[in-house]
Amino acid sequence: MGCLSDKVNSDNAWIEVTAIHIQVPDSYNFWELLPQLFSVRDVKAKWESLSSLPPVRESHLQAIAVFNENLLHA
Repeated sequence: MGCLSDKVNSDNAWIEVTAIHIQVPDSYNFWELLPQLFSVRDVKAKWESLSSLPPVRESHLQAIAVFNENLLHA
């Protein structure tokens, strides 16, 4: 998704969003293993419900909204 417009951005530091969309069939039996596929050193991936997200920056919520809108119209 690229660089986010956020007031904490500067010439030397900025927030970027990488979004990965996967579709998994209901018959898949190893849901708990999926976040491990996207975890890299010093980063942890996990499932979150959109209705109960932990505290995040407003710009992150805007990125989620853009992603969802694009997904609906794909």
